[in-house]
Amino acid sequence: LVETWNRTQAPDRFPPRIKDLLHELTKDRIKDPGELAKSAVRCLDEYAKCVEGESIVAQEFMDIAWAVAISRPLMATVSNAVLAVVKDVRSTNGKVKAFPARALHDAVSRFCMGIDDEARRLRDHVVHLLQAALRRSSSLVTGLRILTHSDSPGIREALLSFHRKTGSAIGNVFICESRPRYEGQALASY
Repeated sequence: LVETWNRTQAPDRFPPRIKDLLHELTKDRIKDPGELAKSAVRCLDEYAKCVEGESIVAQEFMDIAWAVAISRPLMATVSNAVLAVVKDVRSTNGKVKAFPARALHDAVSRFCMGIDDEARRLRDHVVHLLQAALRRSSSLVTGLRILTHSDSPGIREALLSFHRKTGSAIGNVFICESRPRYEGQALASY
């Protein structure tokens, strides 16, 4: 474990594009967990593009996968996404010393399609819940006030979809955060 940690903490060994993507992933505070998971696995896909036409050395791939997984230590979504891709690559190629870059690209594509399907399902569920709330309360008809802790594009899309399906006016949406010192404060509204 110490050896693996030391290898992942030496990003100078990684291609420049991978270093940039790792830095972006570490600093990103806007994307929702699903978008972060996709960003993480796209980092692995970029690595596959860096070595296109060559075989990916399994140890180098694992080093980059570990670096991506630990780039957001408090976001289990990121590490779970990386582990899902690693598992997919290993299940299709076995434990080999090298595998084709196309295998990694295919694993990332399968993961991203799955997460897009899940996001669509969750967005539809949020719209369904908002419609149920609208049916139960006549006060929601004049203007709906929504309090959320996420300003993610997924939440915005769910609210717009709700508006399109029901024609209901959305009065205000307040975005609050749960980070220390920001609990319950409206950081943005639209």
